[in-house]
Amino acid sequence: MDIQRLLTSLEPRIVSADTFPAFPQTTYKLAAVLIPLVRRKDGLTILLTKRNENLKNHPGQVCFPGGKVDGTDASPAATAVRECFEELGFGADKISVHGMMQPIKVPTGYIILPVIGEVEPDYQLNLHYDEVELAFEVPFTHFLEIENYIARKIHYQGRNHRFIEIKHDSHYIWGATAKILRKLSKFA
Repeated sequence: MDIQRLLTSLEPRIVSADTFPAFPQTTYKLAAVLIPLVRRKDGLTILLTKRNENLKNHPGQVCFPGGKVDGTDASPAATAVRECFEELGFGADKISVHGMMQPIKVPTGYIILPVIGEVEPDYQLNLHYDEVELAFEVPFTHFLEIENYIARKIHYQGRNHRFIEIKHDSHYIWGATAKILRKLSKFA
């Protein structure tokens, strides 16, 4: 999969990441994640992180770089790029933001704003180990193969929730991250 082809197919489904969308009054908190696309000689990859096992929220989960919107963030893109810098050690000089996918509500009380960004392949990691245990790239073609998706159920806060899980090597990608990757791959 070529990055330009992916961006062209996403064009009707993404909006600017330069302003926050308007939401009706809600108790949900806003968070933004960066979907870091990396152009490699062998094809497009997605850069993912594994959260530190000692974190209070989502310990050990595989996810995109991102986090809560800060009062100083001017846009979803600003949040995603700031969080990428805080977690992975590189920022705006290595990222070209292309837009934002539809927001996703998650059972933990957040609305996630998925920001699509192309990361320069020569980025250098400087992980903030208090938050991120490791970072790794997965070929985008892995997410195009339906046999890599497994349907799961979990009981959380008194309710049953269905979700998908994606296995890659020794990593399990699930929850909002898997949902975003599935939507991204459907549009490819």
